Amino acid sequence: MVVFGGHKYALFALCTALASQLAFFALTLWLSVWVGAYSDRDAVDVGFYLGTYAAILASFNILTGLNNLVFQNGAWNAAREMHNRLVQAVLRVPLSWHDIISVGRITNRFSRDINSLDSLLADFSKEVINLFICLVLRVGAIGSILPIFAVPTALVCVIGFIVGDMYTGTAASVKRIAAESQSPVFAQFSETLAGLSIIRARSGMIDILGRQLAQKLRVYARAAEAQYNLNRWVSVRTDCAAAAVALGAGSIALIRSGSVSAGLVGFSLTNAVGLSRTIILLVRNMNELEIELTCFQRVREYVDLPVEEEHSDPSMVAPPASWPCSGTIEFRNVTARYTPDGPDILKNISFTLKSRERVAIVGRTGSGKSTLVLSLLRVTHIVSGNIFYDGIDIRHIPLQRLRQGLTIIPQDTVLFSGDIGENLDPSSAADCRDLENALRACSGLTALSNPSSTTDGSSDQITPNISLSTQVTSGGQNFSHGQRQILSLARALVKRSKLILLDEATASVDYETDAGIQSVLRKELKGSTLITIAHRLRTIIDYDRVIVMSGGEIIE
Repeated sequence: MVVFGGHKYALFALCTALASQLAFFALTLWLSVWVGAYSDRDAVDVGFYLGTYAAILASFNILTGLNNLVFQNGAWNAAREMHNRLVQAVLRVPLSWHDIISVGRITNRFSRDINSLDSLLADFSKEVINLFICLVLRVGAIGSILPIFAVPTALVCVIGFIVGDMYTGTAASVKRIAAESQSPVFAQFSETLAGLSIIRARSGMIDILGRQLAQKLRVYARAAEAQYNLNRWVSVRTDCAAAAVALGAGSIALIRSGSVSAGLVGFSLTNAVGLSRTIILLVRNMNELEIELTCFQRVREYVDLPVEEEHSDPSMVAPPASWPCSGTIEFRNVTARYTPDGPDILKNISFTLKSRERVAIVGRTGSGKSTLVLSLLRVTHIVSGNIFYDGIDIRHIPLQRLRQGLTIIPQDTVLFSGDIGENLDPSSAADCRDLENALRACSGLTALSNPSSTTDGSSDQITPNISLSTQVTSGGQNFSHGQRQILSLARALVKRSKLILLDEATASVDYETDAGIQSVLRKELKGSTLITIAHRLRTIIDYDRVIVMSGGEIIE
């Protein structure tokens, strides 16, 4: 109700629904009055009755339109609010959560479940409210004219709710199974598209993946077929009950027709025949609403995920505007792990980096090099010890402010759709001249200055001389890996943080490009502290210090 617009807005929506239903009943009631007028007197003013009927009909159309607008506006606000909360929750959740949740499940929340909130949930809610009001009005109208009809009415209500309860208990489970069986299909598609080049390079992989996809689709098809069969099952039974009630209503009206005027008999018979349909539709829409609410619950499940940092944490202290000013780093007996209940990755790490110092971290795979760098970003869970950045414990710095104060160049660089300028400065905080200077500083590197032939999956394209207006396709596929690394370096030059982290950023490029990147770092980032994870001795041969790690400890 809160996301729908608040309590007052919800009350206004209920009032519009009640008004539209009263106008609808006024139409049939006025027709009965009109019919009764012919039996009471000889002359009937047709213009008066027709004009009144037209006025009621116009009021009904206006109120119905208003009711639809109110509900759709509330539904749009609710869907937008829930979508925004879902996006914020998924983007702010700890990164370890993404290690255990598949992309297919996340895609399912943003596609199937959000679609239910956008187009289905509001419609079913509106129909349930309108049908409930209609049911109360029909029962009241018929009971005042033909009290005996209360018996078949009670019988239909009992049958309808029994059938509906049986349908709901099964359909909710089947819908949940269908939603869960659709997630592996999304995951299969995303994984296949991500590894398309490897799949085409290996013989027989297309057939293997095709069979795997067909198996997952068969599981989903069985659940979807069960959903369809359940709808047919409840439809047959509700239609039979509706036909029986219509027959009973006609018989009762025929027996009691002598004691009641023709107009009122017609009015009661019309509502009696419509009553059975109203009950059935109410039961079905209530069941569908309960089923669709599972989508809302699935979205709420992700909306309520624990965020990486609470903005209201009283332990957070905003550093001064000039922070960081030196780039000094100090580890004091730091023990860190990726999850609170996981094994220790870093064990009692202590060292100090001076401002503008260039330090390399080396060691075998699994020695804790990347974990040490990620600890500076507060991606890991620090069990004990402290990490100080410019004299301030990073656990007491707001997470966004901390990550704004440093730059990381990862091994797998990501570019986003748009142009080069948007990729170098996504927040549009830098001046265009700074972007041009950063790109010009990297333009002397061979990988960036020479055009390269790349394939974006559909046709071969030649990357032209790169400028700020050069377009970037999805994932930067129209650039080579080396070019993406150099553009990531240019992004770091734009930001010019006091602390630069290179996580094996040059491991996949040739020696000439590696040497060029190191030369640009020495020339353009003299005032920054540099921490580099490297496997090549040539990359770090002129660094100030080298930290050798093994088993999560510093051994040299």
